[in-house]
Amino acid sequence: MARDRIPRHTCFTSTLFPIVAINNRSRLGCSDFGLVHCFFVGLIWTAGCVAAPMRSTATDEIGSSSRQPRRCTLESVPQQLPAAAALVDTASLTPAIRELRRGAAIDSGSVLLSLGFERDGLNVRRDVLRHTLSPLVADSIQKLVFAHRRTAPASEQPWGARLRIGLGGPVSYTVERREHCPPRPRDRELESAAEQFMGTGLSSRGGRLERTILLRVLVHPGGYVADAKIVRGEASGGTLERNLTDFIRRYLFEPASLDGVPVYGHVDVPVRVRV
Repeated sequence: MARDRIPRHTCFTSTLFPIVAINNRSRLGCSDFGLVHCFFVGLIWTAGCVAAPMRSTATDEIGSSSRQPRRCTLESVPQQLPAAAALVDTASLTPAIRELRRGAAIDSGSVLLSLGFERDGLNVRRDVLRHTLSPLVADSIQKLVFAHRRTAPASEQPWGARLRIGLGGPVSYTVERREHCPPRPRDRELESAAEQFMGTGLSSRGGRLERTILLRVLVHPGGYVADAKIVRGEASGGTLERNLTDFIRRYLFEPASLDGVPVYGHVDVPVRVRV
């Protein structure tokens, strides 16, 4: 979390306070003792302003802005989704769901499950994403799916899909793609803080060249940085690259997710530096 910062206008005013008090001591009615006291209070404020980080207007706006929702997309693996009958034994699952529907007196409704598979096709995860039933009935259907699961075709990497089961009229099955959400910085002031860390601003000063270094960050499901490397922009020598990667590791991220389950994911973070 970022430390509290002192606004620039407060620092500037408090720095001038000792001078104003001395020049207007007769008008303010300060005694010599009171004048000394005011003078030292102003000095303490001045020292605090020098030591504390300043807060600019731009930083205030970044910190107070509301977060935009992440741009999530549908997963592209596998290229072709299998039929529902390849994931569950629909021939035996359908009568079991009908029996459950009669016992719970359900006329309509649906449940959306997220299924995860290993490379060998073994179903290792089933999560209820959404439903229009009671939580007990939705969980019962999830257990029935587990009991009637099938081993899916083998693939080169773990994959997953959604299974939507409709209970209105004949029991229906629809296979859909999972939703993938990329990682993003948890601290909204990351970009601004990165510029402060590298001693940069929004424009070149003193004839120094300003450029942008793009860091590709691998975010762990726990939200911390697992790896970081420069993918665009030259970093002369190893010192700058080490400083950049060490800096980015101080921050936490919202991890990538597949249907709400945290997973590893990459995110590109631009950092502006002046050389």
